[in-house]
Amino acid sequence: MLKQLEASPVVIGGCGCTESPETLDEVEIGYSLVKEFRGHGYVTEAINALISWIFTYSPVHSVCAQTDPHLAASIGVLRRCGFVLDGTGKDPGTVLFRHRRPVAD
Repeated sequence: MLKQLEASPVVIGGCGCTESPETLDEVEIGYSLVKEFRGHGYVTEAINALISWIFTYSPVHSVCAQTDPHLAASIGVLRRCGFVLDGTGKDPGTVLFRHRRPVAD
């Protein structure tokens, strides 16, 4: 017999696109995680899954994200997910990271 889990579901953060990817050639993403759940790889896993889903839309050739340059953890997540620094962000004081669609062999 399976034991019922007694814990209630907990929202630990979120991630998503700033716009629907169906007709875009570039999609911007954002993410956030509740402080006590940081450092366990949850955001990296979520962003990798989000990128895979975004690239199922054929018009999309890249995914971008902007962050503040002093947010080392956020930059670490982006780098682990295959993003590279690609200039300044559109919001004042931010940097832009981009992940391009892998080239088919």
